[in-house]
Amino acid sequence: MDRLTTKGKRSVPKLAVLGESGRLIAEWGPRPRQIQGYVEKCAGKISRNIWHPKVLDYYRNAGVVDLWEEMKALFASLVD
Repeated sequence: MDRLTTKGKRSVPKLAVLGESGRLIAEWGPRPRQIQGYVEKCAGKISRNIWHPKVLDYYRNAGVVDLWEEMKALFASLVD
């Protein structure tokens, strides 16, 4: 887990794809790119009560589609 921090922090979920030798081939997480920047901009700077409901709203709407698209792209890159 300490090898896969996000900006120095332990974050979950985190997807790590390792090769047969244990070498890291690809990683994803902890959120789709479209919302990760917003979380980084807000977390620790403004109250979680303000920004977290917006994150939840994102997941209720476009977030699932964005997540699916990122997962498809990640796995497609592994088989090319």
